[in-house]
Amino acid sequence: LKSIVELVENIGTPFGVVINRSTPREDGLIESYLQTKGIAPMVKIPLDRKIAELCADGKLFSEHMPEYRPVFLDLFDKIEARVAK
Repeated sequence: LKSIVELVENIGTPFGVVINRSTPREDGLIESYLQTKGIAPMVKIPLDRKIAELCADGKLFSEHMPEYRPVFLDLFDKIEARVAK
């Protein structure tokens, strides 16, 4: 993560961070680093067996778990706003 953040900062490309397979226990190190850089995660996708099974079957979990539709629509809006700067 550090090397990627440094790379995009040096290039000057707008970017954001999505934490995938998020768990409260494991996120501390990632969030601590992001905080030192002044970066807030754009979204956290939880570690979830149902999500993993759908992805393993080649399916978009957001199509089968409608509760994630607003999460991804919000993420899209955040990305669009960041790119527009």
